[in-house]
Formats: sequence, structure tokens, C-alpha cells
Amino acid sequence: MSGPPPRRSDVRVRRHLAWFVPEVGGVVLDASGRLPVQVVGWCIPSEVDGLAWPGMEPGSVAALACLASVEVAGEPVHEDRVVLVEPVPGAAAPPVDGVWRGDGGAPEGLPAPLAAALASWLAEVTGRAAADPGWPAFAWPGAIAALAGVVAGAGVGKLGHGGFAQRRAWSLATVWASGTAVLKAPTGEWAAEGPVTAALSRVAPDRVPLVLAHGVANHAQRVLPWMVQRRQAGESRVGPEAAVALAAAMGDLVRRAAPHLGDLRAVGLADRRPLAAATEFALVSASPELDALSVDERAVLPELEARVRARLAEMADRGAPSVLAHGDLHAGNALVAADGRVWIIDWTDAAVSWPGVDLLTIVGLDADLDGDEMRAVAAAYRDATGPVLAGWNAEALMAGVAAGVAFHAIAYARIATAAPAAQRWQLAGAVRYLVRRLLRLEGLAT
Repeated sequence: MSGPPPRRSDVRVRRHLAWFVPEVGGVVLDASGRLPVQVVGWCIPSEVDGLAWPGMEPGSVAALACLASVEVAGEPVHEDRVVLVEPVPGAAAPPVDGVWRGDGGAPEGLPAPLAAALASWLAEVTGRAAADPGWPAFAWPGAIAALAGVVAGAGVGKLGHGGFAQRRAWSLATVWASGTAVLKAPTGEWAAEGPVTAALSRVAPDRVPLVLAHGVANHAQRVLPWMVQRRQAGESRVGPEAAVALAAAMGDLVRRAAPHLGDLRAVGLADRRPLAAATEFALVSASPELDALSVDERAVLPELEARVRARLAEMADRGAPSVLAHGDLHAGNALVAADGRVWIIDWTDAAVSWPGVDLLTIVGLDADLDGDEMRAVAAAYRDATGPVLAGWNAEALMAGVAAGVAFHAIAYARIATAAPAAQRWQLAGAVRYLVRRLLRLEGLAT
């Protein structure tokens, strides 16, 4: 991928719904011997709205998996599998046209890689095989039931059946929501999200929705971190005005969090300051995505790494302020309330870092660093931080924005390492795109 990801209008997702019903001991097929299929526009295949068998009754399902073939401009590009829903079974089985129990040929119309995934998943659900270590912890059979028990025990409601309903799941997290709260369970690599978000909600309760409870559910050989956060009313907004407002809100939060960075580090806030990032850039250099670069591009990668490390070291030598960074601050992770207040959510990638990291995602990873929108966003952010950036002038801040390209390349490389191999397509090309941007910024490519 030499540019941003394909346009969403070019993406189609064929979702095969694998509905396991314990009363019949297998996956239910329709009258034609196939899994029910939905063809939808762009989405992460596991987004849940409308993802159900017609007439599905609460309690009748032990597990519902989404097996998806994704096409871009008519060409198949990747496949995906995520366990979406795992309520406790209870209701009677619905009428069944056919059942596939993992023996014999796979259901019709299912691509071979997905057929193998379905067979593996069905074996796991029925206890005939050990769980595949490549699945996220929350996709293991019984994981959602374990999560439901610990969440209910914390006094914050129950999963499904009028309580929390699943909204989405992907390789790094599953998200459930009720009318008043949101439950998020990330993978173990992001276990600090709950305590960090809780600490931030205490520092700035008018910027970060209150965390009602957080903890860890034990399941099989893995742990499942979770948190429940107050559901905040608001909408995501895009455009230059919204970007400036988001930058000001983040700058305000940077100012208020500055005295508490030590406490935030103590509960798990990651260290992504310049010298730490310089060390972590090795993740980018080792990314398999770089194999698709041209011969000329690969030849200058050692020089690129040397220059990135040198720039980060220079930033540290100049005394770059240590500030709170969200790490993924785009419009979808901000909610604008009716009174205009900006709430900031999804602190999975939060870190203590350098000023400017978040401005790149506010405007866009492909933003013009010298453009009017970026300068307006940078000014709003700097003004809102108050004394935190005293002595750190506008030129230094823009240098931090440029170095933010390396920060985000590291973040995407880390995500790809943590994600199961079968689901790395979801962010495919991001590391390569950002490395190409770094090559251009350093004058090593045109």
C-alpha cells in the first residue's frame, strides 16, 4: 500500500454467520445447506449491528461467530473470524433446517480458509480440541460467560438479556453497551487501559467519562482485562472546526494531567518518550510489511532508522516536555455533547510522550504538516496546555508533530505483533505507509 487505505465505498464484506446451538450439537444451516450470509459495505467484519439470525431468541445461542470474506473493488483480499456473542444458553432451540457438526464436508459456499477456521472453532466450542492460541482471550469458549460473572459481581449489570449487548469485537478488544454504560475487554497486552482510564476520569471527570469498575476475569490459561465506563451522550464530528476543538480539549487535558504523570505511570501508562520510542523503532524495522517496499526503499531503511533515532535523541537532549498522549486521537474517539463539551474516549494507546503526537491523528496521518489546518490545530493545542509547553515554541511543536509519524509507525507495528495472524489484515499497509512517509520527510525518497 503506497497511500492511504482503499476508499470505503470500494469495500464489500461477505459475512457468514456460524450459529452454534447446544441443543442440536452443531452449527445451524439454512434450507440450502449454507451458513446464513450478509453482504454489507465497509466495516470491520465483527461490527454487530444487524448481525443475527432472523428470529434469533435471547438465550438460544451458545456462540455466534462472524466468518468474513472481504473484497476491495471486487477482488478478495482477506478473511476474518471473530466470536461475537456467547450468552448463556437457555431457551429452546429454534427450528433447524440442517446442522453441521464439523464432520464431513464443510457447508456450501464457505471459502476454504474459513471452513478450516469454522471446524477448529466448532471443535473448541464442543470441547473436542484445545483452544487455538491464535484467538483473542475473549473469543475462547466460555470467556464471555466468565466475563459476565465477574462484571455482574462488580454490581454493574449483566451481559445480554436486557443488560449489556455486544457492539463489536476484533482482534484487540470486544465492546458491549447498555443504555448507561460501556464494557470493554481488551487483550492482555492492553491490560492497563482500565486503570489508566479510571485514573484519567478522576483527573478530568468532565473530559473522560467516569470508569465505574475495572478488573480482570480469569479464564482458562488466560486473563481477560475489562472495564465498565459511563456511556456518554454525544456525536463524533469531522471538519476543521471540530479538529481545532478536539486539539483544544486534548491540550486542556494535557495541562491537567501534567502533575499526575507519575501516578499514571504507576498504574500502567506506557512510556513512549523520545528515548523509549527510539528503542522501540526496532519493531518498525522488523515489520514484515516492509518486505513489500521497493528495492531502493529497502536499501535506505538502515539510514532511516539511524536518522529517526538521532532526531528522537535530539528531542530528548533539548528537553522535550513529557506530556500525556492519547495515541489514537481521531474524530471517532471524541464525543461532542449537546453543550459543546468534548469528551475523549478509547485510551488503549495512551502513553507519556512528547508534544505533538496527537495532532497528527487529529488532522489525519496523511496531513499536510505545513497546512493551515495543522497550524490552527497546533495553535489551539499549545494555547490550551498553558505552562506545560512554556519554552517549547511553535517550531519545536511542529518538529514533534513530524516525529509523531514515527510514534504511530511504532504503534501500528506493535498492534500487528499482538494481533492473531489471521486478523492482521485489518490494519494491513499502515506500517508501510508510515515508513514511506518517514522516507519522504527525511529526503530519502520522493
